[in-house]
Amino acid sequence: MKAVATGLLVVAAAVYAATYQVDGGGTGGWGYLRAAAEAAMVGGVADWFAVTALFRHPLGLPIPHTALIPRRKDSLGRSLQSFIGENFLTPAALSSQLQDADIAGRAGRWLADPGHAARVAKEGADAAAAALRLLRDGDLRDLAMHLLQARLALASPAAPAGRTLDALVRAGGHRAALDRAITGLHHWLVIAADDVIALLERAAPAWSPAFVDRPVARRLHRELTRVLAEIEADPDHPLRARVDDFLLQLAHDLSHDPKVARGFDQAVHRLATRPAVRAAVGDLLTSGREQLAAALSEPASSLQRRLAENVREVGMRLQADAGWRSSFEDAVIRAGTYLAMHYRDDLTRIIADTVSRWDGPQAARRIELHVGRDLQFIRINGAVVGALAGLLIHAVTSLVG
Repeated sequence: MKAVATGLLVVAAAVYAATYQVDGGGTGGWGYLRAAAEAAMVGGVADWFAVTALFRHPLGLPIPHTALIPRRKDSLGRSLQSFIGENFLTPAALSSQLQDADIAGRAGRWLADPGHAARVAKEGADAAAAALRLLRDGDLRDLAMHLLQARLALASPAAPAGRTLDALVRAGGHRAALDRAITGLHHWLVIAADDVIALLERAAPAWSPAFVDRPVARRLHRELTRVLAEIEADPDHPLRARVDDFLLQLAHDLSHDPKVARGFDQAVHRLATRPAVRAAVGDLLTSGREQLAAALSEPASSLQRRLAENVREVGMRLQADAGWRSSFEDAVIRAGTYLAMHYRDDLTRIIADTVSRWDGPQAARRIELHVGRDLQFIRINGAVVGALAGLLIHAVTSLVG
């Protein structure tokens, strides 16, 4: 369009020169054409000057009040920042726009699409895996211990532990661990018989004769081994029921006996501060983190498929459940208005900071390229309007004369 505008100015100059040569600028029909061409040149040159003065000095001459954008780009950037902040990023404006945007409905339809859900699940899983791998082992352990200690300081763990133990025993979830403990203890009594007998001998009273201690210790070892073998072989052994009763009573005391609860809390606090526990927590978290990151990163893994299914369920519920839609939209509106109230200046400052980093000619080129087509139409319109004005003025002059 720049070439068109310049060409139109050249045509007007050529017509003016041609008509002047024909009759020297008389008042006939050639005079009307000459007047139109002359006024078109004036209008075109004036608008060329105005358009050019915005971006540079016309013809390179340092005329005052020209090259406005290079000289005042920082002020323009601040003005644009203020305009956007005061008219578009106000809580009222954002709230109104967000209410009319049907964000929940659009989000629900988009998320319910299987392809979109799979994409969200994959990108979310990749981001989560990358975030997990960025965490250092020490930081992960310290964070876990900090959260654990904060939780312990906030509330007693005794009652939740009691409720968990009660539910575990009543459901029989402790039996596998009890079986392994009985089997392990029985095995240890068998393979470490001499050590156990010696230990029982040393535990005998000081007044007991040595020739009596040895047989008694052997008899005690045989009886312990026999009883454990019976318990191991019989799932309904009465002592197993005694263990269940003991555990249920412990669960009750943890929830209802302040003395037992206090002792449990103190034991947990002491345990949480031991280096061995910190190391064990760190090893457990590191191993779990690597496994989770690997599962998240695996393409089309079962974890990603489950994530995609959950995303789709969210989308479908947003479409079907009016309560969910309302809650979602309220959350979005609250987040938008909060950002507008507290971070509007920070968000709009990006505009002023970006413009300030441009040098003057660069800013002029960017803006001119963006709006240049419309500016060239201003030049064309100036020439056309000038020509029409010239015709009118010449016609009025001729009639009056």
